[in-house]
Amino acid sequence: MSPQRLFSIVLMFLAGAATLLSLRLLRHGRSTHGLPGCGGDLGCGTVLASRWSQIGQVPVAALAIVLYGLIFFCAALTIMSSIPIGCRSILWSIELTLCLAAGGAAIWYLGLQLLWLRAWCIYCAIAHVLGIALVLVAYCATSGGPRVSIELTLARSTLSVIAAILVTLLVGGQLLLRPRLYAINRGVIEKPVITESDNSRPKLLDDIERKHGRSAMLEREIRLVGGRVLLRSGAWPVLGPLDSSFTIACLMDFTCPSCRHVYRLLAEAVERCKPMLSVILVPVPQDSACNPMARSASAHGNACGHARLALAAWAADRSKYSLYVRWLFASDSPPSIEVASAYASSLFEWSDPLLLVTSMDQWITRAIEIHTSSRTGKIPTILLPRATVSGEVPSTDELLRILDKELGLKRATSL
Repeated sequence: MSPQRLFSIVLMFLAGAATLLSLRLLRHGRSTHGLPGCGGDLGCGTVLASRWSQIGQVPVAALAIVLYGLIFFCAALTIMSSIPIGCRSILWSIELTLCLAAGGAAIWYLGLQLLWLRAWCIYCAIAHVLGIALVLVAYCATSGGPRVSIELTLARSTLSVIAAILVTLLVGGQLLLRPRLYAINRGVIEKPVITESDNSRPKLLDDIERKHGRSAMLEREIRLVGGRVLLRSGAWPVLGPLDSSFTIACLMDFTCPSCRHVYRLLAEAVERCKPMLSVILVPVPQDSACNPMARSASAHGNACGHARLALAAWAADRSKYSLYVRWLFASDSPPSIEVASAYASSLFEWSDPLLLVTSMDQWITRAIEIHTSSRTGKIPTILLPRATVSGEVPSTDELLRILDKELGLKRATSL
């Protein structure tokens, strides 16, 4: 077998394997679990949910399929003896250019995983290693050795410049074209979820009613996602006025970066739409210590504690709850559970803080049931009257545009 034919076969094998891996990554990334958020796997889920997995609305995996597919096709043609020498030179020139571009892109994405995302997707990494291997094989094949007689239509330095331009366009496109990282879904909940029946609601609510009277709860039934999710506004922490014209809900985790981003948008939206909008905050800790559906406790080790503290803060004094939550979300990362507990104790008067906090698990259990039934996978998820919004909405203006469309909420910006 001639060296040229052997090189072509190796290139076909590497490009074919990279194409199959890219197909798998494309399928994974197109699911709702490919949206930003918490609750999925901490490797490929994190990488494929980031903004770097797309150029605008085009998945990078789709471009990789085209790139590796072209390399495979060109390598297959060079094996055919019927291909004229001139055409074979053109094919090898295209192969080398594409392989160099694949290697440059692989280095870019490996750097993003290690230095920026700090998350590792084994399938992505293997695909990138295959891309670098393609460069080495193609470069050796066109090196002009004594037993290799592959001719190129252009100098390798010229082809390298063309490949560098392609990689620069890739990087520039990712920096300039931000993808849409959220999805609006309708009809994702299949069965009714009534979360606060008289025999399942936390006993603490009955104690609050006896102490302050049922009118203090201002409970009203909120129907979401086409009426298939029912919540009582007084039975959950609420951001905004309880008697607002429009009430939505948000499934969230206090330790989730995406949830913290979405909370800030919701808080600003409530402020700008006063007194028309309120948000029920439903804590769904992504911590296996209190959530059997959570995959791991490593990334959200304090999620259960923060959820219990926040619910206890609302139950203790609803008027001060907003102060506590605003403090909790003030920084990019949540405080330690010890710091949060100390701050909560300074705001609220509770005779037995340990009993108050541990009694929140009934609430958490109901929140997990809502999240499980929603089948939205990751959080944050915003529940609207007829739809859900999953992922990261980029700005408050974009969130308000969604609410305008879904709720019929019209903002009087001139007031």
